[in-house]
Amino acid sequence: MTRQKEKTATTHLAHLQVAPSDPRPKLAKELNLACPPASLKVLCFILTFIFFVDTLTAQINKVIEPEFKTFKQTDINPYYNNSNLIQQNQQVPIQNYPKVLTAQDIINQTNSSVQGPVYQFGSTPEENQRVTEKWIDEQMRNDPAYQNPNNFSNKRLTQHQELLNIINEANSAETGKRMNFEYYKSADFADKTKPYTYALNLLKKMATGEKSISLRDAFYITENAYGNTYLSYKEYCNIIKDNTDFMKQMMIQNGLDPHDNEAIHKTIQKFGKDTTSINLPKNEMTKITTKKHIPYTYDYIDYKGEKDFRNYFVTKAFSTGTGQCSSLPVVYGILAESLGATFYLSTAPNHSFIKYPDNAGKIHNLSSR
Repeated sequence: MTRQKEKTATTHLAHLQVAPSDPRPKLAKELNLACPPASLKVLCFILTFIFFVDTLTAQINKVIEPEFKTFKQTDINPYYNNSNLIQQNQQVPIQNYPKVLTAQDIINQTNSSVQGPVYQFGSTPEENQRVTEKWIDEQMRNDPAYQNPNNFSNKRLTQHQELLNIINEANSAETGKRMNFEYYKSADFADKTKPYTYALNLLKKMATGEKSISLRDAFYITENAYGNTYLSYKEYCNIIKDNTDFMKQMMIQNGLDPHDNEAIHKTIQKFGKDTTSINLPKNEMTKITTKKHIPYTYDYIDYKGEKDFRNYFVTKAFSTGTGQCSSLPVVYGILAESLGATFYLSTAPNHSFIKYPDNAGKIHNLSSR
């Protein structure tokens, strides 16, 4: 019995050795897939482990910080720069790129455009005036032309000296007379200054009430003191009378009251700016029935009197019918005076004009230009 069992076990063992059981799953058996050997598994495990360790090491390593001893700040100059050209002493091309303004730059520009050497915020006009004067003084002190006359060019010095020589030569003949005060009491001096003395005395009498104020006479004696007037006093008065009579006839023909102040001024204004005419009494000899007047006009030729000072004169305006803002308002005033109108001769810088009241008392300004 025992031998039989041993034989059977031996048979079974031989069977196992010859045909060992297949450990692959059923699906692997059907597909006849080969099972990887153990050595391949070990190799895969080792490679996976090495990759994991390398990745982990790379993540925990510290970043290398830059060494400041070799760090160079970026050039923020808004202009193009080339260090190589500079080192070689060559001309560096410059490109004027616009600089980006900061808020402070804008504030500084605003302040500099409003505040200057002659104006400051919060200052009174008097303080600004003092600042202005101080600034002008500083500019003059810094200007070489104000420091030393020798700083002028030789040409200007020569011109200056020539002018001095001319003045000295012109005054040399009169020097003795001016220095001798007895000359001012002599007959020669009295004769040469007679027109001035007459004008001064007459104006004093008008100012003190000793003589009636006459705009006509005041201007003529003043201009006559200069000499060489356009008209004699008789011619001057005749022209004024002729103009006055013409305007009186105009008022009568137009049904205006010759004693009405407003009507007189309206007539003078029409007489001065328009071509007008009046009817004359019948004359069998001349056969002339009307008389025409050409208006006064503004004279733009030498209106400042730089070439001929008489262009400022009232006598010139009455003689030629032309004038400027100095003489034409006086012409208006003399004609208004001769017609008995109320008016005021007013002056302004480089200008004069007429003020007159209407019948309601309202003052009107009239420029003769």
